Amino acid sequence: MGKELQKIESFRYALAVAETHEEISKIENATAAIAEFARRQKVSFDRQNDIGAFRIEIEEKKGQWLNEHFPHGSVPGESGKLRVAHDATRKMPANEHESARARLIAEAPKEKKEEAKKKIIKRGDIITPAKIERVLRKEKAKDKPKPPPIPDGEFNIIYADPPWQYEHIVDETRDIENKYPTDALENIKSLKIPVHKNSILFLWVPPSLIRQGLIICDSWGFDYRTHFVWDKETIGMGYFTRAQHELLFIARKGKMKAPEPPDRISSVYREKRTKHSKKPEFFYEYIEKAYPDGKYLELYARNTRPGWTSWGNEI
Repeated sequence: MGKELQKIESFRYALAVAETHEEISKIENATAAIAEFARRQKVSFDRQNDIGAFRIEIEEKKGQWLNEHFPHGSVPGESGKLRVAHDATRKMPANEHESARARLIAEAPKEKKEEAKKKIIKRGDIITPAKIERVLRKEKAKDKPKPPPIPDGEFNIIYADPPWQYEHIVDETRDIENKYPTDALENIKSLKIPVHKNSILFLWVPPSLIRQGLIICDSWGFDYRTHFVWDKETIGMGYFTRAQHELLFIARKGKMKAPEPPDRISSVYREKRTKHSKKPEFFYEYIEKAYPDGKYLELYARNTRPGWTSWGNEI
């Protein structure tokens, strides 16, 4: 292992003089391979974290390079969203997630990164870019303003896409916390919704959280009736299966009528997924057609829509 650790010092010099994304990526890949070798060889905890700390230096350099050469690329906005501007003349040599992670680490104050490293080490973990990113995003989320009070009134159409927390993380690079702050089931349950006595709920639920979805329906005063299946056409992550679909629960309160027969459509809708967590416009359009006189409220909204009242901390 001694030779591999010596390489880190030569990589550190190479990183300092690197001028292209390709040079930085080459150092990044070689260092990641050494980190994996050290893990398998059960090298000492401190040595593995020395390698991990250098991987963070690489992320900083990569983020600085992206900010310098692609100032209008994918960057973490203050709201936690990604602002994406396409460059017609050049293709950014990093995907959305890679870019967002590198920029976040590059832009974080040094003391915040040091605190993040200490937290990871204190809990007995090895420093990695993904773990540093996760800690920084959670800290950043604490500084976000709380969402405004839920609007007054009585809404009979409720559309919600809660920030579910998962019990397990399949792949730390796909960690939901890397995308937006999640919320505990108890907090989602306790939400006080200004709902009419006769109303309908459309609730997005991941396949692995059906039980939690039913709990939310009950807590908000709705009876589960059925659901849509959105076939995303793209295979995602998963333990027992790799998820390709998401469910849109339909639950009713009181005597809210079902859509008229001409508006009763197939329970399966197919459209390729795009940005993380973004749902198809099709479902807004369906709801508006099926309930044209509804008073619409979207909970945990990330955008606004004409004719709807939107509530959430990412608008």
